[in-house]
Amino acid sequence: MRSSIKDISTGILLIGFSVFMYLIANSFGRSQTETLYGPDFFPKLVLILLIAFSIVLCIKGFLSLKGESTKWEIDRKLIFQILLYIILLVIYINLFFIIGFVYSTIVFLLIGQYLFGLRKWIRLILVAIIVPFVLYYLFTNLFNIPLP
Repeated sequence: MRSSIKDISTGILLIGFSVFMYLIANSFGRSQTETLYGPDFFPKLVLILLIAFSIVLCIKGFLSLKGESTKWEIDRKLIFQILLYIILLVIYINLFFIIGFVYSTIVFLLIGQYLFGLRKWIRLILVAIIVPFVLYYLFTNLFNIPLP
C-alpha cells in the first residue's frame, strides 16, 4: 500500500512541476530561422515525456491501490526530518553567499547526511569534504562558472 500511495503522490507532484516548467519554457522564445526547433523545443519535449510517464505512474498507483484496504499512516519522525532538512536548506542558501560555496556545502552535507541516518563518521566527513572541492573545481575550471 505504501508504494502505491508514493506512486500516486510522486506522479501528481511531477505533473504539477512539469506543467509549471512548461509554462516557463514558453517564455524561451522562438527560433530566429525558419526551423521548427527553437530554444524551447528540448525542454518542452522532456517535460511532455515527464508528464506522460507521471500519468503512467499515477495509473499504476491507482490500480495497485484498488485491491488494497487503505489505512493512512503518518510517520512523525520522517515529517520532522523533512522539516529540519528544509530549514537546513534555507540556512545553507543564506550561508552560501556569506561564507562561500565550499564551507557552506561542507556544513550542509555534514548535517544533512547525519540527519538522514549516515552514522559512519569517516564516510560522512570524506563525502562532506571531497564533494564540495570536486564541484568547485568542475564549475570554476572546467565550466568557467565562478562560485562564491
